[in-house]
Amino acid sequence: MGRHKKETELARTHQVKILFTDTQYDVVSEDARRCGLPLAVYLRELIANHGLSVSYKIVRDDQAIHDLTVALGRIGNNLNQISRYFHQHGSSTPEIEKDISDCIRRVYELGAVLDGMEGADNGGTETHSQ
Repeated sequence: MGRHKKETELARTHQVKILFTDTQYDVVSEDARRCGLPLAVYLRELIANHGLSVSYKIVRDDQAIHDLTVALGRIGNNLNQISRYFHQHGSSTPEIEKDISDCIRRVYELGAVLDGMEGADNGGTETHSQ
């Protein structure tokens, strides 16, 4: 049993030959791979859609960022507990107000740490795309 025939309007009947330098071919092939498409499909989409965007997920293996993420998670947990308290009891105490102030102060401190990391040369960290 043979392949089913495509409708005539969907059948691809025209060929275009294009030549690339080795570098151009490597770039286009890599972009197609990153998009998860065969090269021919990638080029067809690229032409038909006047461009495709290749997205990159940047991963930074850095203990400091991990520690900040954990700290922010703890702050979020504290804020959830404070919110639950207010929803159940509806009244504020000096201890609750101190907890809120501490959480806000800690968020600002972590923001300053992140600002400091933004331009810092963190040698030894490994950054790559996935």
